[in-house]
Amino acid sequence: MKKLSLILILTVIAVALVALMVACDPPGGKTQQVYFNNAGSDIAKIYDAGTTTETVGALNSGESATYDVAISNKYDPSTLKATAKGAKVSLNITGSVDTASVVENGYTVVGKITVSDVTGTATINFSAEEAEIDFTFKISENSPETDLAGEFLESFGISDGKTMQLTYSELTTQEAFGISLTGATNGTYQLYDTTTGACPFGSDNNLVVGFYDFVSETRNQYKIWLNSNVMQLSNEIVVYPENCAKERLYVNSASGSIIDISKPADVDVSVDNLSGVTIRLEDTDGSYMTGTVSVNGTDIPITDADKGVTLEKLPIQYYSDEELTSLIESDTMGGMFVQTFNISTEADLSEKSGVCAFETSAEDSGVTFEPRYFDTIYYYDENGKAWTLRNANNDNKAEYIVKYDLSTAAGALSYVLTVTVGETVKEFNLNSMEESISVDNPWTGDEDAVYLTTEDVTGAEIEIAIKKTDGEIMNVYVYCLAEKSVDAMKINIQ
Repeated sequence: MKKLSLILILTVIAVALVALMVACDPPGGKTQQVYFNNAGSDIAKIYDAGTTTETVGALNSGESATYDVAISNKYDPSTLKATAKGAKVSLNITGSVDTASVVENGYTVVGKITVSDVTGTATINFSAEEAEIDFTFKISENSPETDLAGEFLESFGISDGKTMQLTYSELTTQEAFGISLTGATNGTYQLYDTTTGACPFGSDNNLVVGFYDFVSETRNQYKIWLNSNVMQLSNEIVVYPENCAKERLYVNSASGSIIDISKPADVDVSVDNLSGVTIRLEDTDGSYMTGTVSVNGTDIPITDADKGVTLEKLPIQYYSDEELTSLIESDTMGGMFVQTFNISTEADLSEKSGVCAFETSAEDSGVTFEPRYFDTIYYYDENGKAWTLRNANNDNKAEYIVKYDLSTAAGALSYVLTVTVGETVKEFNLNSMEESISVDNPWTGDEDAVYLTTEDVTGAEIEIAIKKTDGEIMNVYVYCLAEKSVDAMKINIQ
């Protein structure tokens, strides 16, 4: 058990002022020696006998006094000790803490302490070992006897009547309050009922507030989050295996349609059909290529272009220890990185035909942007450059739509959009442009977008739409249609 100690200071006030105010000692020759004030103690508190408020009182020299001692319910009263400097103390433990007592912020009177022979400043030290808090698991009476339920219970080592004993300090580990469990690899189970939101663990007194993946380098950590304000020394947790399911997994290309992802028709990607997910690299002419794809940071070579590679592990297993640690510390992806395969590749398109390059940029670092319809992009790199395939059935034109998010830089911009096609530079002042009277083809996908009247640039068609909030432009959408003669375009906002 973890050993904790606390110093409870009993401050002695030698009232020298008495000698100045009174020519002789008080009756009986006694002088005031000690003033008690032990508010804020963590292990034990001293009460006036028979009360429920902490002691505030005084001792005179040569006297002794007996008080009630209340111990925090986190600690085991049988291990409580009291030692002193500058005084004699005797501690008599006569009771124990009821298992139904609330642990957090709860105190129980368990005995008495006598203080005597105070000299100078008296310091009393209390120490105790933490109590073991019991958590007994009970399987729901309505729990179905299915293979999935059996797998779930076996994975977490949970059975009817099983009891775990933990101290309060052990419950506060891993940056969250609750019970840490090991089980299946993160991403194996969906830990809630999709129709009700109920999780596989609950309680009758609102002790359990949730059950979550608690991602760690061991890749199989979970947390039953608890409400410390209702936790007792003995608790019952109800297990509902029916509230979980096999996890639905997501396969996401971070590089565009150059990554071809095939999966079983009409079947969600899940733990049970990973082997049906195949990844290939598609060339601009529709054939497959060899190369390297990165799955959650793990490089996988494709040596057989037509065969490609298949996903055989869960998403979290593709992260290296270092990358996973970085994601956990930054918390930028929430829990989604236990469910998602993020697949990327690096490609050199400098010699490729049949593509047009679109370079997006922003003068203000607070402005973010992304292709509006990512799946129509052939290849996208980390620098905001996108290559789209030319449409052979549309005179080899290339379409591109980008969305700018200005919300974190609103008010600090000039709101001037610049489109560059070859040697031609066209500026659009978004604040002075007129709203388009009619729009034949609303292309933003945003019902609140307002389309503006624009002018084309030689070799390209340009359309612009904006979305305002409280009169401020928050989003800008730009549609570009490059003619066959145009190999590249630049779109910038400042």
